[in-house]
Amino acid sequence: MISEVGRYLGIAAANLVGVLSARRVLIAGSVTCFGEAWLDRIRQEMVNRSLAMVAREAEIEMSCVGPDIVILGASALVLTYELGLFAPLAVGI
Repeated sequence: MISEVGRYLGIAAANLVGVLSARRVLIAGSVTCFGEAWLDRIRQEMVNRSLAMVAREAEIEMSCVGPDIVILGASALVLTYELGLFAPLAVGI
């Protein structure tokens, strides 16, 4: 079941990388307890479903930010769009 969830998240990551040109995908929350093998499954599916050049440049990592990740993401959007400050695009799942 965990491998199947990793597969579906890999499909979602491939879509994010392909459509939004996201170079970094952070996975956070309680699902990070599944570990590195689960993350490898996500990476494998992303590579299988996206262009090779784009997939090689994209990073998928687990974040240890904790429960504040949503507020930090919202703050980054405000800094980027309202104040004109640049922040690298990172999409969290």
